[in-house]
Parts: sequence; structure tokens; C-alpha cells
Amino acid sequence: MNAPVRSDGGRQDGRRRSTQAAAAELLAAAEALCRAARVLAELGTRQTEGDRRPTRAAPTASEDRLSSKQLGAIRAVSRRAGLSRDQLAQLLDEMTGKPEPAALSRSDASLVLDRLSEMTGYTR
Repeated sequence: MNAPVRSDGGRQDGRRRSTQAAAAELLAAAEALCRAARVLAELGTRQTEGDRRPTRAAPTASEDRLSSKQLGAIRAVSRRAGLSRDQLAQLLDEMTGKPEPAALSRSDASLVLDRLSEMTGYTR
């Protein structure tokens, strides 16, 4: 099923052309990568020279504290569950290691509210 080889080397010429075309495509891709690398390097240089956009820092202790709404909800739901202050303190200590609701982080408060909601049968 192979094509007959022509005396003028037609099949070899076709292979050479496809090899040359592939080489040209690779060269164009390499040049594009070089341009992209130069652009990225230039951007990196600009950023180190102080052209950076401000980034949001990790939340500070006061930003990570529970909200007043969460604190009020914990108190209300714990009353609805019939928990005394001591029982609430014990629950908080078991769940978070913190005995007071005001010492909770936002994520801790969310977990506590989920647990209290389960205890009372209410869903948030």
C-alpha cells in the first residue's frame, strides 16, 4: 500500500516539507514563549519596584472575632435550649477550648450555633 517511490524522490520531498513546516511552527512557538517570558519578567520587575497592588492582610484578632449578631444568637439559642451559663461554658470549652462566648472567633461561633441549632431543632 506504500506509494511508489518516484525517481525524483517525491515522497522524501514531502517529508522534508512537513519536517520544515513543523520546525517553522516550533520556532514560532519558541519565539512566542520568549516574548511571554520577557513580559512576565518585566511585570515581576515592576512589582518589586513598588508597583504592586495592595493585598488584603490576614484578619487581625479583632476582625476574626465573632459578630454581635452571632453573640446574641448564641445567647438566645442557648436559652431556647435550656442551657445554664455553666452548661453553655462547658459546651463552648468542649467545642472550642474557650469558656466564654465573647472569646470565640467567627468560625467557632458558627460551629457553636450549628450545634445549638441541632440541640433545639431549629435550622439556620
